[in-house]
Amino acid sequence: MSKNTLNAMVTRALADGRFRRELLYGDRRQALREFALSEDDVRALQRIKANSLEAFIGQAANLLQRRSAMVAPFAPRYASASYQASRVG
Repeated sequence: MSKNTLNAMVTRALADGRFRRELLYGDRRQALREFALSEDDVRALQRIKANSLEAFIGQAANLLQRRSAMVAPFAPRYASASYQASRVG
């Protein structure tokens, strides 16, 4: 899940009360269908227990932050020019 996807969910939930209720109290999987989410993302978002949009956003943001922290240490190595050059030759 990207920051843009989370922002899109939040924007939609703020603007659309029906979507917000579905996200918090209804069929969350159905509500999330319109967003580009992996099955892992959907499962993680379904595990969130929140009675308010603020609580949902906080937990979703924590999830995003934890996942980004797991990937970040590896990103510079793969993005470096020397790594890319070593892969070509």
